[in-house]
Amino acid sequence: MFVPSPPTDNLYKFLFIAGIVTYLLAFHEMRALKQAWYEQAEVVQTQFIDLSLDSLSREDGLFKLERELDVIRRSKLDDSTQVRMIENVSRHVDDHLEKSIALIRNRGNYLREKREMERLENDFESSYHLLRRATWVGFAMALTGGLLWYIKLQRHEDAIQRIAGLKASEELKGMTKRKT
Repeated sequence: MFVPSPPTDNLYKFLFIAGIVTYLLAFHEMRALKQAWYEQAEVVQTQFIDLSLDSLSREDGLFKLERELDVIRRSKLDDSTQVRMIENVSRHVDDHLEKSIALIRNRGNYLREKREMERLENDFESSYHLLRRATWVGFAMALTGGLLWYIKLQRHEDAIQRIAGLKASEELKGMTKRKT
């Protein structure tokens, strides 16, 4: 009974090429994953800075309101001047309320982005370790396939070609000696 043997030459080459492709894809995905994580971290950091600046601006607005209210309380001005000052304070109160509402919205956005960042960080850790293992597996596949291909097949092919080259060289020397 004839049992066919698999074409090991192709299997070793396939293992070698599959290992290189696995290594390169895993390495590329690791870099892309890191880049996405750093971009998200930058967004969260920028939102935190914006939130801090808005908070400081809001505190500054409160100090202005307190100063103007103190001036109105202490002043002994006529009614029209007090009305103008009260309108001015009213405008500042409206501005302060708008800034407070914007600050609350920004804080909500920041907290949402921060939760997203924490989720990405957990995904990043597990995916990064998996991809790092895939790079090692790809490297091992390429190394194993390349070594097996060379040791079991290519080394013998090289020896056969070397012997054929020596025989051809000897025949050429023999032919040149007969002609002279």
